[in-house]
Amino acid sequence: MVNANPICREVKVINDTKHVVEMKESRQASPSGFYHTQIQIGPSCNKHISATIFDENAKMSLRPTVIKIYLNGVYINQALTPQDFINFVQISFRFDESGNLLVTGVKATLYDQLSRIRIFRLLTGGDYSGREEEIIIFHEHEPS
Repeated sequence: MVNANPICREVKVINDTKHVVEMKESRQASPSGFYHTQIQIGPSCNKHISATIFDENAKMSLRPTVIKIYLNGVYINQALTPQDFINFVQISFRFDESGNLLVTGVKATLYDQLSRIRIFRLLTGGDYSGREEEIIIFHEHEPS
């Protein structure tokens, strides 16, 4: 969810695949197929979303939450946690040379906390290229 608040912390989510990536917030004991916040990122696109939206929603509902990952509308049986969006300043989706899905993240440093606030991004640049990425999810085989 894109937030208009200029002082909200954000995470940059990058889709470096040829597939539509969807992230759907699912809470424990919710009816099957019922999702709360849903974010869709087109092929080769990126979005800045609130870093705390999923965590805040989980706290308000008092239920554990996971963010299920879908590629072209197909659930791949993998999920992120609300904490992933807080711990990482950038989360990327891409396939390796063997066709395995990699979801990687750039860990937030103290300096990054400033650049995560939208109003300061212009001052700090918000560019994380060249930074070491950590694998969050490794999923074998690209869906057809």
